[in-house]
Amino acid sequence: MLTQTSEIAIKALIFLECRGEGKPVAPREIARQMGASPTYLAKVMGQLVKAGILRSQRGPQGGMMLARPPGEITLRQIVEATQGLIVPDYCQAIGDALGPVCGFHRAMWEVRRNMLETMERWTLAELTAEPTPTGELAGNPACQMAFLDT
Repeated sequence: MLTQTSEIAIKALIFLECRGEGKPVAPREIARQMGASPTYLAKVMGQLVKAGILRSQRGPQGGMMLARPPGEITLRQIVEATQGLIVPDYCQAIGDALGPVCGFHRAMWEVRRNMLETMERWTLAELTAEPTPTGELAGNPACQMAFLDT
């Protein structure tokens, strides 16, 4: 469902919100903390800048920082900035008019609608409210955000 690019973008934004303290963070530092390729992360960050989710600050104290408050950045905006618009192409249908299409198309359209509603509801602020597992799952190395515990 999510591409590797979208997952890296989400992780980088959560990192920025949790560790950036409102100050620019160098992309190389973010990549180092995440264990990601600096080159690939720079490409992803460029997509987020273009979408108005991040802003870049040049200079010795430069780096990346959020362009908007985290409560105004939805999961859908992040994913669409990195993957493009989320639209199915089943049965060659166009737009929201389902019309006479197959049952599979109607089912996938419903999946898409529910997925987009969920992605609109979740914001970066909510994702960073509990960025890592708590309780008996605390410190779980399988968590995508385990790098924040270090």
